[in-house]
Amino acid sequence: MKFKTKPIEVEAWREGCGEPTPEWFNDFVISGPVHGLPDNISQVWNKNHNSWVDFGPTDWLIYNGPDDILPCDEETFEKKYEVVK
Repeated sequence: MKFKTKPIEVEAWREGCGEPTPEWFNDFVISGPVHGLPDNISQVWNKNHNSWVDFGPTDWLIYNGPDDILPCDEETFEKKYEVVK
């Protein structure tokens, strides 16, 4: 069987994207499920996998709700998403 992704809109952000830091990211940092590591790497808590996931400065962070941010590498993000106008 073959499948295709349903059209959905997501909120996403990354450092240097030209947009201000969104409130949902600031809330996540304050509440604790994001922390920084050496060498420009950070981690975000992935509740679906019950583990920490690394993300770097070129990765997009996809907001899936107040308790869920998913990192996505730049290449995958650009293949899957486009700007909503």
